[in-house]
Amino acid sequence: MKITNLREPIEVSDSNLAGSSFDNVNLQRTTFVNINFSDVRFNDVNMTNVRINAANTTGMTINDVDVSALVHACTHPGRFEALMPVLRVGDMQRAIDWYTGVLGFKLLWRRPDDGGTENCMLREGPLTLMLSTGLHLGGKPSFTGTLYLNMKGVAAFHESIKEKVDILWPLETMEYGTLEFGIRDPDGYTLAFAQAVR
Repeated sequence: MKITNLREPIEVSDSNLAGSSFDNVNLQRTTFVNINFSDVRFNDVNMTNVRINAANTTGMTINDVDVSALVHACTHPGRFEALMPVLRVGDMQRAIDWYTGVLGFKLLWRRPDDGGTENCMLREGPLTLMLSTGLHLGGKPSFTGTLYLNMKGVAAFHESIKEKVDILWPLETMEYGTLEFGIRDPDGYTLAFAQAVR
């Protein structure tokens, strides 16, 4: 069976779809229950909020990637829920102004600590970021890696901030499947903004 150009959410249960292919289909909010997906191929498919329960996914692929092993590996819920970077900054107000004014973060709180320094918490969507002038984080702000922020609408975001930031690499499609660009914040940290592309 070949299914193409489907645009409405559907509910499918107790079906054998083995060997089928789904191409250029919007399956957003679709629910599959007790389905045989053996050797099913999904290509160029919107699978946002798709629910699959009690399914045989042996040989199932999405854009030529075998998902069977991944599906079974995800039965372990994991122990980590989020990652929150804590960055040492040289000037708290400058850092807050840059992260809120340029990148669009919201300041949740700012307060001094016992050592005469201060901390603040910023949020943008589900991402939280702590900034600190605390000496316990070392001397001059430094970091040898890159903080990647995965997002939607990276091209429009790049256009909106490119004149306000120090661009390290331009907006480009990488061979590993992202459209991304990199910048440096006022304390020298490297931030990359990336969106998955097909």
